[in-house]
Amino acid sequence: MGDACARILFVNRENKELYLREAIRFKRSTLIAAKTGTNADQTVTNFFSMLPKSLFKYRRFDKFTSEMIEEHYLYLASVESLDDPCECLFDFDLSELFDDKQAMTSFCYQMIVDTVISFVPDGQKEKARAFAYDCANPDYTFNSRRAIELFQEHPEELRGVDAPKLINDINRYSDFSRSPQLNDAFSKLLFFAKDAQKKIGVCSLTENPRSQVMWAMYGGTYEGYCIEYDFGNDVEAAINTFPVIYEDARSNNVTTVLMQLFLSGLAEQLSNGKLETDQTQYFRLLLTKNEEWAFQDEWRVLDAASTKIPAPKIKAIYIGHKASQENVDLILGLARKHKFNVYRTKINPKTSRIDFESIG
Repeated sequence: MGDACARILFVNRENKELYLREAIRFKRSTLIAAKTGTNADQTVTNFFSMLPKSLFKYRRFDKFTSEMIEEHYLYLASVESLDDPCECLFDFDLSELFDDKQAMTSFCYQMIVDTVISFVPDGQKEKARAFAYDCANPDYTFNSRRAIELFQEHPEELRGVDAPKLINDINRYSDFSRSPQLNDAFSKLLFFAKDAQKKIGVCSLTENPRSQVMWAMYGGTYEGYCIEYDFGNDVEAAINTFPVIYEDARSNNVTTVLMQLFLSGLAEQLSNGKLETDQTQYFRLLLTKNEEWAFQDEWRVLDAASTKIPAPKIKAIYIGHKASQENVDLILGLARKHKFNVYRTKINPKTSRIDFESIG
């Protein structure tokens, strides 16, 4: 019965974090290439082999069922229509990064250090981190003179690390975080973040077609159906598809995300009066949910809100065992026309799990 029994490629959050970071980077490179007429960065094309071969969409039968299958599209809803009431809320609060005297907090300095040492070889990261904290003033400004003295006195402590670059990067980002441009830059980026929230649409999919909770919530309590899409042979779909990351304490403070953007290179652009408005930089805000939703094993297709985009090929449709005969006949007719398999759910009395049996 195809890939329906095979799951899940991503067994931990670290793998999903890695995929998400690289997938967003690749998405941005393709958008930039399209605008400039250059070739996209191809270094991560093989990365999409990590995408699950099948992703699934639970649905109730409605007036769009035939149209969606016949016209072969995915509909991207606005974020306001999503089921989590806390979804994509933006809280613009600088207090986590700066105190009431506009001095940098320890958390802000930690973000700077984490970003800078991400480029340090793995075996040297902790030494570089300790060095960075040794060179911090009480107000979490960076003491570059002390950094140079420490390196000259104990060069062996940073063997294998580009110490001049490490010192320069920490100092540069620390200086920018105290610059007069910061509030203006943050305000502009906040505007674009809110704009992106309105303009980016979401189609939610899952790795798991056997979730009894999701059959109840989204599959009409087994009166609906679940579509299996073939993501193993559709690069265009893969470019728009990203994993959701589940966190115990979800941070929706957009200022934290914006600071991360600064630290990853945006600060230099802003200091020259340039503003990056590529909406992919805000994708991370749309791909985080509370840990309570982890049962969904969700992936999201992101593109313009309230639009239809081409769907990957349908491999199979799984019909709930409580679906009406009229709806079963509808799917069977569409299956004959569009060449996909059809299965029916069945609760296994021994295991209380969902099984599938072929029909038609």
